[in-house]
Amino acid sequence: MSKNYDYIIVGGGPSGILTAYNIAKNRPYNNILILEKNEKTLEDYVNKDHDEIANWFSAQSDMDFQYSFQSEDEKSVWMGKGLGGGSLIFGLQYIDQDKLIKNHEYLKPYFKELEEIVKAERYNYENNEPNKNWKELYDNINKNKDENTLLMNNKVYGTNINNEKRKRVQLGDLLKDFKNITIEYGKSVKNINIKDKNADYLTTFDGIKYYAGKIIMCAGAIQTPAILQRSGIDCGNKLYDHAGFTLTYSKFKTISKEVTTTKQVPKTETVEKKEIEEYQGTKTLKLDRENIKLLNINNTDKYIYNVNGGPGDGKVYDFTSWVNRHPGGAYRIKKWTSNDYQLNWPSTHGLSRWNSGINSLKYIGIYNKEINYDKLPPNLQNKSIENKLFPSKEVVTSEEVTTYETVTSTETVTSDEKIEDLSFEPEKYIGHLQTRDNHLTWQTYYSTISFLKDSLILTYAQSTNLSGNGSVKIQNKEEDVNPIVTLNHFMDNKEDKLEENEDYINDLVDCFIVNHKLLLSNGYKLNDIPLPINENIPEQQLDILLDQLRDTLKNIVRQQANSIYHYHGSTAEIVDKYNKVNNTDNIYIGDISTFSKPWGGSTSVPAAANGLYTSKNIMIEEDKNNKILWKYSIDEDENTLVVIQINKLDKNKIYKLDFENNKLTYDVKVIEEVEIEEKEETITESYEVLRYYVKTIEEDGKTNFIFNSNLDDINKNIKEELILIPNNIYIIENLDDNNFNVGTDWKKNDSEVFIISNANNELKVNNASSINKNETIIFSLTENFKGNFYCFSYTNKEIINRFNIN
Repeated sequence: MSKNYDYIIVGGGPSGILTAYNIAKNRPYNNILILEKNEKTLEDYVNKDHDEIANWFSAQSDMDFQYSFQSEDEKSVWMGKGLGGGSLIFGLQYIDQDKLIKNHEYLKPYFKELEEIVKAERYNYENNEPNKNWKELYDNINKNKDENTLLMNNKVYGTNINNEKRKRVQLGDLLKDFKNITIEYGKSVKNINIKDKNADYLTTFDGIKYYAGKIIMCAGAIQTPAILQRSGIDCGNKLYDHAGFTLTYSKFKTISKEVTTTKQVPKTETVEKKEIEEYQGTKTLKLDRENIKLLNINNTDKYIYNVNGGPGDGKVYDFTSWVNRHPGGAYRIKKWTSNDYQLNWPSTHGLSRWNSGINSLKYIGIYNKEINYDKLPPNLQNKSIENKLFPSKEVVTSEEVTTYETVTSTETVTSDEKIEDLSFEPEKYIGHLQTRDNHLTWQTYYSTISFLKDSLILTYAQSTNLSGNGSVKIQNKEEDVNPIVTLNHFMDNKEDKLEENEDYINDLVDCFIVNHKLLLSNGYKLNDIPLPINENIPEQQLDILLDQLRDTLKNIVRQQANSIYHYHGSTAEIVDKYNKVNNTDNIYIGDISTFSKPWGGSTSVPAAANGLYTSKNIMIEEDKNNKILWKYSIDEDENTLVVIQINKLDKNKIYKLDFENNKLTYDVKVIEEVEIEEKEETITESYEVLRYYVKTIEEDGKTNFIFNSNLDDINKNIKEELILIPNNIYIIENLDDNNFNVGTDWKKNDSEVFIISNANNELKVNNASSINKNETIIFSLTENFKGNFYCFSYTNKEIINRFNIN
């Protein structure tokens, strides 16, 4: 499947839209196709209310109109997609300050033209717009900045920005009334087929071939080089981008209040503590006289004796059970208690007596020997004996004891409290202020967001001091995947090796320092980084602190810097000064991948201006290649002027003016009244066609006409003398709505005026009656002409004829 067009524009971003707009306006009979990769339409975008200015952040967050991926050096590559490109998701600042056109002077007239087309609006601070707090910020920065710092009040992509009818400017709306523009969505271009320098057609990834007389690449600095590389054109070896980082600032108010506190006050004292410590040693006792006595006294009706003599000599026995069994009576046993509990064996007793009572005795142990207390017969053990034999002891310890006393006090406490709303009204007004240094090495964006009303958002970024050592390279030629992008914001190529250049980092540190000081002087404090420079201290002291912190700030830049998505310059080496791709006849690039030098700000406006510039160059080249050649002759016998138009853009046309019969014929068709037979024309002479432009200027309180053959010069109000040389044809294009009179009333957008001079170089004419060789004819002529014709005689200085075609 294939399709044919006069022009194909790849990409519906700002450059693609303005390229299409300019061509459609000037080539109304040619058909133009825009191929947009996003399948979502501008109508889809508007249906989500993204055209409301207040919804710019939600538009920026809508994944239907953006895409992103990581660069090789781990930075974000983020772009818009859809009819409007990046302008669908950016912060709405329209940046076209004259100072920024540094390195790109050739685009200056196109910025002016774009301004008239887009009609972006600017807040007027002289009228206290947009509101009191923005005005206060603007005035304070203006007052405190130094002579090396620029404060810029940028336009906003919006209409009615100061009332409730405010709307976002949609660049895509510029195309809606053109019948000769077709937009196909969801079309990703694979490559361009180039043969013998001519781009015959391009192919999309869905296999469709699109044929065109000219192909204009407007896919942006990332995707344009990718498409061209898949088409066999080496590019993308250079890439500019702005690195930046974002911090937030807030204002605080001091709050004082009475605070009553109840405290538990500690009181410490030394306290002695007495404890009874149980006996810890081995429980043994010696069966001596004292302990035998102890056993008897502390056990009721017990008779425990040390035996002296006889069979039990030197041993201790409990005689309690033998007391009442003794043949001589109990007294014979009990009496030994008065002998210190020593039983003396009677010499009259024999062994038989001992043996007769031994079973009633309980052996305790050997006299004056130790035994284990626990081995005493249980009936002899008791607590009283144990306490006396193995007494516990009193242990006295001291310790620090803390007690608390409740104390109530009242004091005045001050604290800094963040102001919840800085009153910038972000739901109504768009961030639009920037600061820059005079040399354009850095830039900042001052922004606000509706859900962060307590903060002013500062983006610190590079401007025109860029390395350009990024690159864009395809992964392969067959897959519809994002290219490999490297940004290298801080890297320079030294002896074929990339090394960090601290100058780029220092630019951002300088940017931070200048603006941080400005914000401190305005009562703001930094929220994000705990630095000891967050108070409005004397400037000299602050400068010393900032200088001491410079290495810290450089590390912060290294850690936090990321792309702010201003890609450009990736195809500059493959285009000529008119943005035509080298070694091709019909491939052009309209986006800012063609920029050979850094651009110092946001990129939507220069992209749109570059689209105008590229399309104008295309049409100029077409006009040169298809130059309108005029030949004419005068048939004296029939009193007829014959003019032949030779033009490659259209069929050749023959115009005939029959003054005698008031007839105008075009080709064979009779425009008015009677049809006449066309005959072969003999063209005797041909003359050069000279184009001039005319406009009015105010000089010395008077309105005067000026002429110039160079459009750029006349736009700069540079005059050129108009000298009518005999036997030439002059085309004069009026640039103003100024009723330019040279024998006829004629305004801008009417037909062109042709002056054919045969004789005198005079313009003043009077009435005359016939046309001769020594006369000049001034007339307006288009295909469907309606208007007046004038014929003048320089010889007679009179009008020779005038008739009207209605």
